[in-house]
Amino acid sequence: MQVFKTFFKILNKQKHQFIIYISIFGVLLGVLSNVGGNERKEFQGSKMDIVVFDYDNSEESKYLMEYLYSLHNKVAVEDDREEIQDSLYWQVIDYVLYIDEGYSETGKLSNIKRDGTKASIYVEEQIAAYQKSFDAYVVAGYSSKEAHEKTVAALDSNGLVGYKGKSSVSLPKQYYYFTYMTYILIMLLMNVMAPIIMVFNKKEIKDRNSVAPMTLKSRSTQLIGASAVLSIAVWVALIIVAAIMFKGQVFVGTNALNLLSTFVFLLLTVGIVCIVSSFNLKAPTISMISNIIALGMAFLGGVFVPMEIFSDGILKIARFMPTYWQVKATESLYVDGGLDTFWKCVGIEALFAIAFITIALIVAKVMKERREG
Repeated sequence: MQVFKTFFKILNKQKHQFIIYISIFGVLLGVLSNVGGNERKEFQGSKMDIVVFDYDNSEESKYLMEYLYSLHNKVAVEDDREEIQDSLYWQVIDYVLYIDEGYSETGKLSNIKRDGTKASIYVEEQIAAYQKSFDAYVVAGYSSKEAHEKTVAALDSNGLVGYKGKSSVSLPKQYYYFTYMTYILIMLLMNVMAPIIMVFNKKEIKDRNSVAPMTLKSRSTQLIGASAVLSIAVWVALIIVAAIMFKGQVFVGTNALNLLSTFVFLLLTVGIVCIVSSFNLKAPTISMISNIIALGMAFLGGVFVPMEIFSDGILKIARFMPTYWQVKATESLYVDGGLDTFWKCVGIEALFAIAFITIALIVAKVMKERREG
């Protein structure tokens, strides 16, 4: 077990650096999770304080008023110019809409806005979207009631403040934690484990081991075992952080499936680290490569940027990123609610893991033959 012990002796010498790395990334993971959760809540909670005065009193005007009040907060204010101006000034209301007489025939509306706010643009976009869809259904032969129901359903599925067919949904902080964990795992293992493995791949160490009473198989097995112990320890540490943050909820229900998907992602990360470690690189170079790989996969894989805003071309590229499938797996547990999608994504992650580990073994063999040649 000489190689195994030596691996951890090297780690022990770098323990301060290791502790710093895992502390920084652990805190970063917690901060990103909280920020992500808050952003989604703010996004979901974009409601204005509005007043609608219906002077048409038609079926069409009532449906429009019903729709707007379903999106925003209804405020009771008398139709008095001075009172309305005071309410706008003191920010009691954000927007006042008048549905004028004859609206059902002319679609005529008027409003009073609060200066210095974008609330009016936001509400007017919703009104315009509703009217356009409603009129299209009426022209298609639907009754006012049917046109209203279909318009509301269409706007809700398209999401005026949503992404490509997904209306805004409040996601738990666990979603963001396990999504950002993919980036953290790559950064941590690349910066901590790769330098240690590279020590054993140095020519002088290889030459010394070649004359030692130890087979190549034994040396490789011990090195793989030590790498596995370290990577699992890092994974367990991050899971413990999650358990503390979410009060043990990560082990309950579908949350527990995140443990499986992140563990599979851990395996493919180890494969990536082993590929990089096969080359004779210096510490600054490893740091640079880890940033390129981790940030590249994070941005293209939907970790930092929602995949819903990607173009079709970018999405085709993203599917070649293992982070894409990890994010999709986590998303399926909290957004789509489909276990079939989850298992499909985890299966693809497992194929990535097999591919990366296989490539790592091939690269190691080629590098060994080059050194011997």
